[in-house]
Amino acid sequence: STPMEITDPNLVVHYTMDNAAGGILIDQSGHGNVGTLVGDPQLVNVGGRTALELDGDGDFVDAGNDSAFDIPVNITVAAWVNVAQFDKSWQAIVTKGDSSWRLHRSSSSNNIAWGTSGLDPTDLTGTVEVTDGEWHHLVGVYDGAQKLLYTDGVLDVAEDSTGNINSATHSVNIGEN
Repeated sequence: STPMEITDPNLVVHYTMDNAAGGILIDQSGHGNVGTLVGDPQLVNVGGRTALELDGDGDFVDAGNDSAFDIPVNITVAAWVNVAQFDKSWQAIVTKGDSSWRLHRSSSSNNIAWGTSGLDPTDLTGTVEVTDGEWHHLVGVYDGAQKLLYTDGVLDVAEDSTGNINSATHSVNIGEN
């Protein structure tokens, strides 16, 4: 097969769930960071688009541990989620382990946090509750001067922060716990 063209060299990975086949997700960025489906996640139709349903019992996507995922500054992590309820404290959405960067549930709340180990504050906690069973677009950004958390295209919270996000040996996982 012909590799995909890299149209944005700064985009490390991009998965759309409607390109899942044979237990993998094809990386639309062109960088070849294939996502492996672990457990028995289900592909479901949602308004004409395909989504990945994770049942909370061992289902997740393992995107691997490419060195391109160790991004100390100028990082954006985004995901679409639909959560009826969380069932674990600090529940993961998209993570590079617990000691690098992560979009996750903030403790036991119904809010999202943008976690970045190595920066102060480590967690930037949003104010928007996302456990309404509706689709939400979540974006965590660190630009070297600020940490920002967006929900549905609107800036939810921001805080000044400088330094570098820690690198980690963990794989990038989607919905791992």
